[in-house]
Amino acid sequence: MPTLLQASAVSTIKTGATEVDIAGSALAYSDLLNLYSQFTSYNMNTIIASPKNAALILSMTQVQDSISTDEKGNIILPFGTVLIKSAQVNDYTIIGFDRNYALEMVTSSELIMETDKLIDRQLDAFTVSMNLGFKSIISGCG
Repeated sequence: MPTLLQASAVSTIKTGATEVDIAGSALAYSDLLNLYSQFTSYNMNTIIASPKNAALILSMTQVQDSISTDEKGNIILPFGTVLIKSAQVNDYTIIGFDRNYALEMVTSSELIMETDKLIDRQLDAFTVSMNLGFKSIISGCG
């Protein structure tokens, strides 16, 4: 996902999200379980974390003992949540959400393609653009 698109999606998910404090001075597996337990009406099936926190999560003993990947190569945590690393999330934030209900990508037009030929340089230039944004579908699932 391109950086600008990813930044917009992360920003939308963070807006209105419930914050859960960590128990100690550093992130622990119990903190992930606490985050998971906050989802009563929805299923936390995705976590977005900074590269530093993603590496920290993957280094946890409980995760190493039962980590798996799906057919797309996504990392699946022991409680069935997909771990996504993103530089758009700071090192003090981990976002858990239900990807089925938390976010919708809204487009205002179809894909726009423009071409240009520079005959003297024998070059073809193509521009592809799309107007889109994100919105929360249902509050409480992220």
